[in-house]
Amino acid sequence: MGSLSEWAVMKTADGLALNYYGPGMFQGRLPDNTPIALQIETDYRLAKKVSLRVEPLAARQFNLRLRIPTWSESTTVRVNNSIVTNVIPGRYLELNRRWREGDRVTMEMDLRLRPVSGDREALGRVSIYRGPLLLVFDQRHNISEEKGLPPLNLRQLDEAKETFIPQTSNRNSLQPWILVELPTNDGRRVNLCDFASAGASGTRYVSWLPVNDPPPAAPLTRRIDSR
Repeated sequence: MGSLSEWAVMKTADGLALNYYGPGMFQGRLPDNTPIALQIETDYRLAKKVSLRVEPLAARQFNLRLRIPTWSESTTVRVNNSIVTNVIPGRYLELNRRWREGDRVTMEMDLRLRPVSGDREALGRVSIYRGPLLLVFDQRHNISEEKGLPPLNLRQLDEAKETFIPQTSNRNSLQPWILVELPTNDGRRVNLCDFASAGASGTRYVSWLPVNDPPPAAPLTRRIDSR
């Protein structure tokens, strides 16, 4: 996060590339030196909707590239009220048009739960993600400890129940952002919370969780020195 200013919004030869969708405002200049501001309104950690206001000082033709996360399998993008086609996960969406102050881009991302299989010491286990959030097992929100955690039922991820926790201005609050109740193979339920709040009260937590039939782990490239 300390390097956020270096990659959140980047200048390209023909415009700008937006990489980070957290709330805030970017102020900079287009390649022709025209001042521009990008205003992002969202609760990106939890909400699937991102609203972006494009505000060049004067109307200009330029290419605004939007990073479409690989995990968002189905992303809906609108410029003002017009739906944009050819939105591909894991690639930049290029919006090359004449932009005017007040133009608005809205995005709705796919935040369905997805398992990521482990390898090596995490072989046979998975981590569960909700959009950009890693979800973890924290003793604080469960009856059993992690050693007694039953295997998750990956076929029933769509039956998960999500609870959003209201946030307060109290900096000492230990409340999670979200709790997700998942089914297990033996019929019990397991509560997962966001990684950022895990262990905040001193309890143990784990991110690699047991399953009976994990999907294959992604291949890891490794350089072999042949000297």
